[in-house]
Amino acid sequence: MIRYVIPRLSKRIKSQKVCCFCAKTHVTTTQPTNWKIAAAVCVERYPVITQDLTDIEKRYQDMCSKIDVENSLLSVHEEKIESEKKKMKAKKEKEEKGDKEEQSSKDISAVTAFDKEDHWEKEVKEYQIPSRITEADKKNDMKSPKRKLDRKLVLIVQEMINGKEIWKLPDGYYNNEETLKETAENALQQRCGTTLKSNIFGNAPHGLFKYKLPLSVRETENAEGVKIFIYKAEFKDGNVDLKDKEIMDYKWVTLEELSEYVTPQFEKTLKEFVLEF
Repeated sequence: MIRYVIPRLSKRIKSQKVCCFCAKTHVTTTQPTNWKIAAAVCVERYPVITQDLTDIEKRYQDMCSKIDVENSLLSVHEEKIESEKKKMKAKKEKEEKGDKEEQSSKDISAVTAFDKEDHWEKEVKEYQIPSRITEADKKNDMKSPKRKLDRKLVLIVQEMINGKEIWKLPDGYYNNEETLKETAENALQQRCGTTLKSNIFGNAPHGLFKYKLPLSVRETENAEGVKIFIYKAEFKDGNVDLKDKEIMDYKWVTLEELSEYVTPQFEKTLKEFVLEF
């Protein structure tokens, strides 16, 4: 049996129909049924430092530390301290009895465990613990990837679409001359510049988001909607260099801050594969 494949028509098709009531011919149009394909990149800056412990985590940590100390054996340093204490006590008892023991050159030049502890305490006092709050946090600079070092950040860009300022991921339309991953890589470079260094994971996208275009735009765009295949990328170094005139602004936001910029549907799609840990 021969099967015939009917191609999908991408343009509006005008057809003539005869009305059964007035016997007049009317021209009708059908909406395009094809979808535009796009690729986007979700650039993630992973946490640099650990998050602050909660109250229950602190109490559990203190409890575990006490148990470890109670059940642990003496270290080499602690055993050396106990040995030196015994030697000092025995030496003191001999001195009280009037017995003087000559010290060898080896005993005079030896570094005791107490000398090491004094040296370590001095180093600890001189060491300054870096602040967990960066200059970007103090200035609330959302364009800096150095803000909120204990949280995961996601890069979003602002673009004017159909007269509206829309926050989204860096993306670009797919063409038949390149793979979907190459489309994502080129879109990220064109939108954010070459100074942003990142690494895209794998050849397959991690998520899919689709939306329908307004009826007034479908005819000019010759598409019913757009399907965006989203790739994940790890931030390495640098920052965004706005050279693309279509990109108005950019920000590095946490997962909680996403809801302030993107639609609930897009936020839900991102949180399916962008996890906080």
